Amino acid sequence: MEVKRFVFNIKTNNGCIVKNLKLIAPDYVSAESRLVAMYRFCQILEMHEEIITQRDKQLPGKIKTTHP
Repeated sequence: MEVKRFVFNIKTNNGCIVKNLKLIAPDYVSAESRLVAMYRFCQILEMHEEIITQRDKQLPGKIKTTHP
């Protein structure tokens, strides 16, 4: 089973930097809409996608990171 996790670095409306904000979503559009719902008018500084493969419920998953 594979799950996509999107990792964002953003700048909020009042100028604060939020790093390593992780959202699990089926695709980038869903992740971005969830991000905008939480942080209105934020600016995305950086984003990368991680694919988590879970081998078994008892074992921790492996993470493959992809950078655009």
